Amino acid sequence: MSSSTKILAGVFVLLAIAAYFLLPSGKEREVSYKPAEVNLSIDSASIVKIDLQHPGKSVTIENISGKWTITSPIHYAANSSTVAELISGLRKFKAGSLVSSNPEKQNLFQVDTTGSKITVTDRSGKSTSLIVGKTGPSSSEVYFRLPDFKDVYLGEGLSTWVINQDLKDWRDKTIFSTTSDSIKQLAFNYRKKNFVLRRDSTTWKYGEDSIATNIMTSTLNTLSNLRADDFVDTLYQPKTQPFGIKIQSAGEVALNFFPQPPDSSKYFVQTSQSPQGFLLNKWTVQELLRPIEKFQK
Repeated sequence: MSSSTKILAGVFVLLAIAAYFLLPSGKEREVSYKPAEVNLSIDSASIVKIDLQHPGKSVTIENISGKWTITSPIHYAANSSTVAELISGLRKFKAGSLVSSNPEKQNLFQVDTTGSKITVTDRSGKSTSLIVGKTGPSSSEVYFRLPDFKDVYLGEGLSTWVINQDLKDWRDKTIFSTTSDSIKQLAFNYRKKNFVLRRDSTTWKYGEDSIATNIMTSTLNTLSNLRADDFVDTLYQPKTQPFGIKIQSAGEVALNFFPQPPDSSKYFVQTSQSPQGFLLNKWTVQELLRPIEKFQK
């Protein structure tokens, strides 16, 4: 066999190997197959209901009298900023290139039963659904498919982090909210002692003692937008003594904080504004107590 013949034979072998690995298999090859056309024209302004179904959990959020409310599996005010972020993503969402038409590869992109199904319903009652899988090649991309089709596409605009949040993160975590300038007085009941802090025209004082501006500013910023880390939906039986803060702003609001055993890393919180129970981490609670630290001795 001449050297040129050997070279040609080697080239044919290489081409055969390349074809084996690069060309689609019999299962993947579909003769005269036309991918489904993707038309996701979602009018975000008309959305009145959002259903999110994940493996083992689901959340339904509805616009009731202009307020986003979780209606399943509980009934509670929704986190409006999180809902707005999801709706913004739906408004900007664009379908990109076709990735696969092989049903056996749906699991690879997490658009089978492991994916998250989003269904949005508008005012007319029209519903639009898509199954969102894992994040794509870039952080702004996701793999998705339509429920009745096998085609997997890349899409851009939605965040898997927003879609896959736990129920607690869809809930409104507000414990207390006001403007820091509206707070005129704080009354602490801590370790069987009372500390009443009042705002005058220039500073905050405990009796005749002034409190550092930076300390009060930090505490007021935390208190005026006090948000829970988690919720307690069962009947709470206190096992520790609480401390309390009464806030004078437009009205009076009372907060009670119960340290949780064994190490007080979390506090159960009650508010006079709602029967709902909340959990806060100790770092937030310590920030609230900073103005009275030097007066405790």
